Order: sequence, then C-alpha cells, then structure tokens
Amino acid sequence: MQQRFLTDNEITDAKAMVGWQFWAAPMMFGVAVVGLGIGALGGNSAIILLLLLISCLTVILAVSRLHDYNKVSHDIEMRVVELIEGAPERVWIPRSAIEFEGRILLSQTRWPNHPSLK
Repeated sequence: MQQRFLTDNEITDAKAMVGWQFWAAPMMFGVAVVGLGIGALGGNSAIILLLLLISCLTVILAVSRLHDYNKVSHDIEMRVVELIEGAPERVWIPRSAIEFEGRILLSQTRWPNHPSLK
C-alpha cells in the first residue's frame, strides 16, 4: 500500500471537514433525545417509543462520526494518507452512494411522456 505526505493546504481542508458542521447532526439528535426524554416523563407510550428509536439512532450516528473523526485526526497527526489506485470500477465506494445515484438516474428516466420531452 502506498502512502504520501499531506500538504499544509490538505491539512487545513481536513481540519475544516471535521469542524462544527461535522458534529451538527449528532448534536441535533442529542437535543431531540433530551426533549423527548422530558416529554416521556409524562408516561406517554408513543413518546417513549419515539425516544428509544431516536436514542438508538443517536448512538449509531455518534459512534459512526467518532470513528470517522478518529481516522481523519490520525491522518492529520501522522501527516500521511494512503493512496488508492486502480481502475475506477475497482475503487470501493459506499453502497448508499450507488443506490442514491441509481435513484437519481431512475427518476430522470421515468418521465418519457412528459410534455417537455416531446
């Protein structure tokens, strides 16, 4: 596996990538959990169920973000990144990105009889 050193500009970009916006989603979910926790004190079973669901999602999201943050901070600290080489079809991309791209492509081709296409 090949590695290369990070430039100062790349380090600045990487630090900006894990700034406050990176942590915004886990914080918003945390606020929602606190709000639902206060609402669940009344004993409403629907709110308690929603609290459990949002709490699980919050833990999953926070652990995922922490894992990503640790990888980026390790690369910044070591000032080295791994190079990914190969044909584009061989480079790994997340399955969700493929599904998202597929949905976009499908949504663009579903309207063959649309008046603007004639």
